[in-house]
Amino acid sequence: NVTYQHTVDSDQFAHKSEQPFSYWLKKNSYYHQRMQSFYQNKILRNSSVLHVNCANGYVLDAVNAAVGVGIDTNKNYIVQAQQTYPQFQFFHGSINDVTITHQFDYIVLSFATMEADDIQALLEQLHPFCHAGTRIVVETYSYLWEPVLWLTQKLGLRRPTRFKNWLSLKDVQNFLHLAGFEQITTTTHMLMPMYIPVISWLCNVL
Repeated sequence: NVTYQHTVDSDQFAHKSEQPFSYWLKKNSYYHQRMQSFYQNKILRNSSVLHVNCANGYVLDAVNAAVGVGIDTNKNYIVQAQQTYPQFQFFHGSINDVTITHQFDYIVLSFATMEADDIQALLEQLHPFCHAGTRIVVETYSYLWEPVLWLTQKLGLRRPTRFKNWLSLKDVQNFLHLAGFEQITTTTHMLMPMYIPVISWLCNVL
């Protein structure tokens, strides 16, 4: 994950017969619980948060956002989010479909750079939602995990996703720099996303 400081409407899959996101939250509870903990440590409670690729909105709830806005290309996830967390606002589509005017304390990009057709355009579109102290948290997978993620998806162990871009940390940093963002921190948060007794602890805690 990469954190910076401020200085797509197209569905990727047919969603009609897919599992609700709550199914994947339960199936991959170890991973999602660790991600909730990560964001709770990075995002101050009662902040304003814009979450791109918000799924069913569980991260906004986990960080107790005072103002929470989520957007996702998966229409079914947005319907679930609106039903589960009516205190937040949700939009279906891309960042251009967010119709409110607000400058957020935090903007979370969950794999958005990996799915974008134009990474530079995506990042530049964030500026109207930023104030001078806005923090942008970019969540990505290491390109070294590509074969593992492909296999687990084929085995039905993780939800279907289609990543167009596998970027190195340096690539992500360059894109953000060109878009006018200043690097604050970089973090490797999780080496083992699945729960395996002892092994997961050794990989993710030590």
